[in-house]
Amino acid sequence: MYRYHTFLKYNEENWLRFAKYFEKNNFTYDVNEKIPQDVFNSLAWLLGVCENTQWITRELEQLDLKTPIELAKTDKGLKALKALIMRMPNYK
Repeated sequence: MYRYHTFLKYNEENWLRFAKYFEKNNFTYDVNEKIPQDVFNSLAWLLGVCENTQWITRELEQLDLKTPIELAKTDKGLKALKALIMRMPNYK
């Protein structure tokens, strides 16, 4: 059983409401493998653009040592990633 399964309690309506707050920040990024723009915008605002581009390529213990980019390739993984992002603290 993967650890990231704990993040699969995901609600699309909650994500859309959460991501809408960040949509005006249409950040650009230069990563060979893309993640959805709404995910990147949310992370860029929460972490800062530079830290975000490092974070999305980092193997995360909470996500079974998968990178956010890897998880974004599957529907199940993307849901887990979005649920994790919604639980991230906001220090700004």
